[in-house]
Amino acid sequence: MQDESLDAIYIASWQVEHFDHAMLALNAGKHVLVEKPITVLPEHAQQIFELAAEKGLMAMEAMWTRYLPQSTIIRKLLADGELGAPQLFTGTFAVDNRHIERLWTKGGGGIVYDMGIYPIAMAQQFMGNPSSIAASGSVDQNGMDQESFAVLDYDHGGRSLVTTSGIATVPTTASCSFENGVIVIDEPFFVPSGIRLRDKELYFSEQTWKDETPVRGHEALSYQATWFAKYVAEGRSESEVHSAQDTIANIHTAQEITAQLGASPF
Repeated sequence: MQDESLDAIYIASWQVEHFDHAMLALNAGKHVLVEKPITVLPEHAQQIFELAAEKGLMAMEAMWTRYLPQSTIIRKLLADGELGAPQLFTGTFAVDNRHIERLWTKGGGGIVYDMGIYPIAMAQQFMGNPSSIAASGSVDQNGMDQESFAVLDYDHGGRSLVTTSGIATVPTTASCSFENGVIVIDEPFFVPSGIRLRDKELYFSEQTWKDETPVRGHEALSYQATWFAKYVAEGRSESEVHSAQDTIANIHTAQEITAQLGASPF
């Protein structure tokens, strides 16, 4: 940590270790890029961002979906206002990951925190932060959540349906209906894919954009590193497209869903 040749630290330890490792790096004067979720407790995330701001350092959650080219397009579509108010978001991340031991070990993740955080963050990008959450699902014999179905309601009247499973596999899809159209993100929605902008008819017409760069799958983690480096160079302390408060709000959502399931992943 005291190595003067190091400007920034990428933290990819177990989720329960993120807070201690991030605080250690910040106190050593290093910028931090921390794997999602940045911490498992909202109050710990708040402390990380406050310390980074105090020391003039950059702290960012590695929510790589926010930094993909398609997310830039989504932000532009939302900003121009032509779609109108959001009505209904649906997001599903369900893959049989029973062979990944870490996901089923306390402190290592848990399905909502590790996988569900993607559709939770995507719902936030389209809909904002929920005013209420209702969740159901299942928990294994060790108290680890394995499947969840969450309904997120918003003050503006919209709703999100977020489905996460570590035991079943279905298409990894995300879409959002607005007053004047529909955005569909090609699967898997959290890697470079494509966007379809549709009308709301049953037999719809659509405009399409496909990511045709050679950057595929998890190679796209490179995008968030580039944005992070840009922020460091600009002297920022938090991301302009995925703010500290966005990050903290998503942890609150994951925490509430697991609590309603009766899970204890940490």
